[in-house]
Amino acid sequence: MRRATDVGARFGPPVVASGRRPVHVVYGGADRFAAETIAKLGRLGVRAFDSNAPEPQELAGACGISEDIAEEVWTRTRRKLDREAIEDFRIDFEDGFGHREDEEEDAEAARTGREVATAMAGDALPMVVGVRTKALDRDHAARCVRTLEIHLRALAEAGGGALPARYVVTLPKVEHEDQVAVFVEALPE
Repeated sequence: MRRATDVGARFGPPVVASGRRPVHVVYGGADRFAAETIAKLGRLGVRAFDSNAPEPQELAGACGISEDIAEEVWTRTRRKLDREAIEDFRIDFEDGFGHREDEEEDAEAARTGREVATAMAGDALPMVVGVRTKALDRDHAARCVRTLEIHLRALAEAGGGALPARYVVTLPKVEHEDQVAVFVEALPE
């Protein structure tokens, strides 16, 4: 299994083979993630854009851009939303998920792994996708590693042993570089 670790703002968002960096990361609670989440969020983005800026002039007024470039910006933005509204998504087992009983978090970790595999098979993942674990602190270390292992195992089993091409593991609230080293060692081979 390929390993990837992203420890947040210190290193910035991942760069993909094309040299692109996502301009944003969407964090969504693990309990709400499904294979169709990215497409659904894209449709919601298009709907919000269309209702708030149905014409280039509305976009110019809302964003304070010059009228002489408004049409091009509006057109490019609308195309981008149609093509790739979400560039980077993290299935969040931290703040977006909260504290749950072990059995519930175990079940969600396995379910989300299978959902990622389903989305991968249907070519429905964004440019970058991954999971955000609990913090690797004294109170959450065992839970952090357990959730990651269950999620990755379910993903590998449902995905025929493969991870998505641009799969990122985000370790939140890093307080010391040793936490990153411990986390990397805990990642399954």
